[in-house]
Amino acid sequence: MCIRDSLYGKIHHPVGLYQPVYLRTKGSEGIHPRTRLADYFKTPEAEGLAPEDVEFYVTVRRSNNMILTQDHRDWIEKAFGPKRNIMKCMFFLFPNEALIKKNFDYYVKLNYSMYPELSLEFRTKDYEKDDIPLKRDEEKKEMFIAELSLPFGDIRPEPYYLDGAGKKVRITNEETARFKEDVVPKTYSQSELLRIETESLEEKTKLAESTLTEKEEAKKSVEMGRPSEEALQTDQLCPFSIATLWSMVDINWLPHEDSEKVKKIVDKYLTSLYQIFAHYASFYKQVSSKETDFCISWQDLMHILKFYEVTDDGQKLLQLLEFCSFSEKVLLPQESLSLRNGLEFPEFVSILLKSANYLKNVNMNEGEGYDEVLLPVFAKMEMYYNDDERITEFHRHMRYSEQLHDTLLEYSALMRKLFSLRLMNTIDMGNKHFMIKKDDVSLLIQETGFTGENREEIVNTCFAELFPYEKAENYDGVFFYEFVQILMWLALVFIQREDEENNLDKPEEENQEVNEETVIEKFRYFLDVLAEKYDTELNQVEIV
Repeated sequence: MCIRDSLYGKIHHPVGLYQPVYLRTKGSEGIHPRTRLADYFKTPEAEGLAPEDVEFYVTVRRSNNMILTQDHRDWIEKAFGPKRNIMKCMFFLFPNEALIKKNFDYYVKLNYSMYPELSLEFRTKDYEKDDIPLKRDEEKKEMFIAELSLPFGDIRPEPYYLDGAGKKVRITNEETARFKEDVVPKTYSQSELLRIETESLEEKTKLAESTLTEKEEAKKSVEMGRPSEEALQTDQLCPFSIATLWSMVDINWLPHEDSEKVKKIVDKYLTSLYQIFAHYASFYKQVSSKETDFCISWQDLMHILKFYEVTDDGQKLLQLLEFCSFSEKVLLPQESLSLRNGLEFPEFVSILLKSANYLKNVNMNEGEGYDEVLLPVFAKMEMYYNDDERITEFHRHMRYSEQLHDTLLEYSALMRKLFSLRLMNTIDMGNKHFMIKKDDVSLLIQETGFTGENREEIVNTCFAELFPYEKAENYDGVFFYEFVQILMWLALVFIQREDEENNLDKPEEENQEVNEETVIEKFRYFLDVLAEKYDTELNQVEIV
């Protein structure tokens, strides 16, 4: 038996505790988080399988902004949330043909008792269940079923039916009716677990000795030049395998002799590329819960090309997009914010691949292969993504703060509409603009009603603090992702709480520290002010 997690190692993930969010076996559905692995091998799904033939896959929560599917959320509730001590009980009765013809009513007497250690979490009287009726299955007419959820406990079900006189008749003979129960997960009381642990102490000692032997063999294997078993059992975070992804990306332009080389480069950096993509996708309420269908907007792509320095300046960025038929897909600037014509991961990768073609033509690198052009691009993207020192405090909050992430998700539509209003106001002489400039931010401050003569100084300070990286000065404005950071910065500057106003005259070191909760509180208030101010205009903007 082997257990694969979805971490690649310390290069990509800092040392820390990572919350599991899903467990499954290869080619199967998820496994209940409270199921003991020893019990799993007794289930019909694993019956007859040897432990060494089974692989368990663990999905971990890499950061607070990871996109969680509904399966993940359900699993977390069962592992750590309100459902952690709840078992699902299902009962199946298969009466013989003669009994079915009599149309009796069938029931299950539960004989249920909750484990004593759960008495502080659940009230016993809330789960004093009456006998449960078994209902005829709509598809399998010969089967009668009942289902309910109960706190962990002992249950000894007894099926019976009511005869013509209303008398209870217990079903004890399988020739009369076959009865089956299914309780997930299989539960154990604290006293039972203590007994099991005591009896298995010797087995655990043997397992530890066996594990030590395996590690010594793995060490010898590495010393002899062979990859360790751990290295062979790495599981990708990306929901696409390289084979599946390669069949979906646009490589028609790529010479055949370069295709395999480029494919290897993509495979090498596939996890990092998907992490970058997923970070931006996490700020939207996705239409589909399937990770393979998640989208980002063209605005997100533009910021990725800028922040990760795929292009040097704004003009080259737009040229690269035109190289990818951008204008045919985004007719108006505000459409660059829409997910309706957004980018799924394969199309995102396709554009990054085409950037090699563009860069090769612009830089006149005729002698370089496409893999040689892409390698430094992808390497830089991976390095920048893992370099927290390069990003600003607000950027870090957007990546790691779960509370802020939830706020951004809640206000996502509003912020996109605000950004769209500014874009619509910058259209002149038929030209399209996909960035808003400092003057637009200054005008936003003015129209919102915040007074003061130093608006220009405030805006310059804002841009200098939020976008200190060198290449940012080669762009004459900001994209949506940066606009969100500007809104947070402005909220901190302009929104003063009563306790802060009372502290204005005190020395700086005595002022109350600005924490994450304060940032979110001010940010939400500022967005509500903007929503009220631009209510009429925002109602006329539609972004999907």
